[in-house]
Amino acid sequence: MSTPVDHATWLQSHLTTLCESESEDSFHGSFDSVFAPGCQVIVNHTPASIDEFKDQLRTNLGASVSAKTSWENVITASPRSPSEDNQESSQGVTSDQASIVAAFVTITRSMKFRIRAAPAQRQSLVHLSAKIEGNGTEEADGRRITSLLWTSVERTPPIHFPTPHAVAAQTGSQE
Repeated sequence: MSTPVDHATWLQSHLTTLCESESEDSFHGSFDSVFAPGCQVIVNHTPASIDEFKDQLRTNLGASVSAKTSWENVITASPRSPSEDNQESSQGVTSDQASIVAAFVTITRSMKFRIRAAPAQRQSLVHLSAKIEGNGTEEADGRRITSLLWTSVERTPPIHFPTPHAVAAQTGSQE
């Protein structure tokens, strides 16, 4: 019998797999396994359909050869009211309860073309808040994101040029 995986771990694992997918088929399969069909999506404070979000995400990831996802400040909260939380403060959020997971994610994509012999890179700085519903174990996972708030900024990381070494001044005498 397997142990349930908490929602934060589940979200990190599944979104990392989605963002780092290398083919169209794996992207679409991962996307469909993560998001509920009627998922409510808000991208940069604008409501979007799940299909619009999928197309936008695929477009951002499409020109890359590889991607690396790093997670920071991952927190999990219960969508229950504070009075319900006080009544059940001794119980944590289990995998069969709905929960909200928020995090800051940096997705660094290496592009197909090069700048000064190194792959060009793009970064997506994302703050997300996802409501996850359903339950699951490692064998059968019924969890899906049912509501997503996605705020992102695209940027190019700075290019670091090597600093030339200083030439040591020589004195007139040699031994």
